[in-house]
Order: sequence, then structure tokens, then C-alpha cells
Amino acid sequence: MNPPDANDMQGAAIEGLSAITLSTHNMTRSVRFYEALGFRKLYGGADADFTSFAMGASFLNLTRETHGLLR
Repeated sequence: MNPPDANDMQGAAIEGLSAITLSTHNMTRSVRFYEALGFRKLYGGADADFTSFAMGASFLNLTRETHGLLR
């Protein structure tokens, strides 16, 4: 199957997102930050490599960055 042509995409709009995943070098600080904003933790935590928060019907996920900066 071929991807849609850019001309076919005119008028198309994103109607929603179910999840966003961010990478962090400091999971402890990131978990504390999102909990302070009122996000409800569903999985993981400060010592985990992966943490998931509920945001209404969507999810905010955090992954621990395990390598240095990409160049």
C-alpha cells in the first residue's frame, strides 16, 4: 500500500491523540513534576525505566534515556 499523496491530505486534520511519550534523563524529577501538575500515575515511578500517567482519556508516558545526546 502506498502512502497518501500530499495533495490528498489537504483538509485532513488530526482529531486526537491517545498517548504522548517523552524521554528523560532524570525519571525521578520528571515523575515528581507531572505528579505535582496533578497527573495520575498508572504504572512505573521514580525508579522505573517506563512510567505512564493518565490525562483524561489519554496517556503521558515517560521513558528513561539510557544513552548520551544524539548528534
